[in-house]
Amino acid sequence: MSSLRLGLVGAAGRMGKEIVEITQETPKQWKLEFANSKIEIAGFKTSRDDVNALAKSAADVVIDFSSPEALRALLKALTKSPKPLVSGTTGITDADMKALKALAKKAPVFWAPNTSLGVATLKQALRSLAAVADYDFQVEEVHHRFKKDAPSGTAKLLKTEVDKVTRKTSPTALS
Repeated sequence: MSSLRLGLVGAAGRMGKEIVEITQETPKQWKLEFANSKIEIAGFKTSRDDVNALAKSAADVVIDFSSPEALRALLKALTKSPKPLVSGTTGITDADMKALKALAKKAPVFWAPNTSLGVATLKQALRSLAAVADYDFQVEEVHHRFKKDAPSGTAKLLKTEVDKVTRKTSPTALS
């Protein structure tokens, strides 16, 4: 069995650390390369200084859980050296979404503001709100104190889903 080579942007963040931990549980299946990481990770010797080097590396897929600024630099680099991309970076702009779609014409791209099974299930459950579409809805969120973007990508996703299902002429409140 050959190992899968992952390029990781955002290894120092919460999701990045989770990905590193998973890869360390079965190290023969994974090879990691990093971009913009200032952390030492036992068992992984390869490190890249920036996203340009990572885009040109031998990574089979790039995983990004970073910041909007790092994602922008990564998208620019991947446009020149296309690779499959999985991203969960939130706080992105419409221009960032356009850049993701442009890259998707060159390589597979998966972007989601939340990749948890719980949120996917909740999103599906929101479809039942169509039965009570005349009611007013509000999406509220509570996060840990280290949350960098507010409202979060998850809250925006859920608001969009509620608005779609209830066909609101005025948007659902988001707080």
